[in-house]
This record gives sequence, C-alpha cells and structure tokens, in this order.
Amino acid sequence: MAPIGFSDSQLNQVTAAAQQIPPFQRGRFLRRIVKLLRGKSFGDAEVHRAAQAAAQEVRRNRPGRARGCAIPAGAVITTSA
Repeated sequence: MAPIGFSDSQLNQVTAAAQQIPPFQRGRFLRRIVKLLRGKSFGDAEVHRAAQAAAQEVRRNRPGRARGCAIPAGAVITTSA
C-alpha cells in the first residue's frame, strides 16, 4: 500500500486518535484511515472523521469480539485430563 501525505496538523490528529488504540491494533487502525482517504482530496476535517471512524471500527471489532466468536478476548482455555 503506497503512503499518503499528511500535513503536520493532520498527522497530529492521527497520532492523537491512535493513542486510544492498543498498540497491537494500531497498524490496522492506520490501514483503515488510508483506505478511507485514498484517492480523495482531504483536509483536516476529513482526516479527523476518518481517524474517528477507524478508531471506532477497530475498538468495535477487537479480537475475540469478532462476529461469530463466542470466546472473549483474554479468556484462558484449559482442557481436563
């Protein structure tokens, strides 16, 4: 995926929104922002909306909480012998 260019203020917005996201999910968060903005002319407001939408999406679809998954994230699974 080719990079897109952000102004300093836009990069600050993305960085601030990324603080809400666990480090292991930040790559997914950033890829989602790029997907939302790719091929469009965007300003600060569009970057803000994309960052907020991506953050909500990543938080909503945490591992273990994906559709069809009955096991919560962090669950310990054991077997009895």
